[in-house]
Amino acid sequence: MSGKVVVVVILLAAAGLLIFSLWYLGSKSPIDQRFALNRTPAPLNGPTIVPDYGAADKLLPGAVGDFARFSEQPFNLSALMPHAEGVYGAGSGRIRLTIDRIPSGESASAAVQAVLPKQNSSTVIAHSDAKYPFAYVQPSGEGLQSQLIWANGAWLLTASAEDVDPEVLLLFANSYPY
Repeated sequence: MSGKVVVVVILLAAAGLLIFSLWYLGSKSPIDQRFALNRTPAPLNGPTIVPDYGAADKLLPGAVGDFARFSEQPFNLSALMPHAEGVYGAGSGRIRLTIDRIPSGESASAAVQAVLPKQNSSTVIAHSDAKYPFAYVQPSGEGLQSQLIWANGAWLLTASAEDVDPEVLLLFANSYPY
């Protein structure tokens, strides 16, 4: 009889382990915990900007992973605060990548904090102590966009989802090299 009890205990333990492993593999950690910090330092990181359009074009590549660029507003590097943006395809939705120069004298953490939404219509999870300070903005209302905002060197990058699942936004941001 003790052999049957041992077999039942082993079967129950195996069933419990199977249930735990299915739960563990099926549950995802929050998006902000899966944001990749292994990035290449962004070009044009000096205190002054030399009009190097080749380096600036690297910040808005023609494709990011499987996401093709549909349109772009290229840099005007002679502007006081250079700005560029590109719209990338993600299935039927779009991801807008906006790149702004961080004002000289402002820290990367402060630049990320400055662009975060101030209203209560979004949940903001900021990581200002990370190697590349970043924040995830999770909308809590209809018509609002998920955003990943991060600083890399002298640049502030914002990826905004337009009718795209936040998981796709994370895939885009993690595929972007800078």
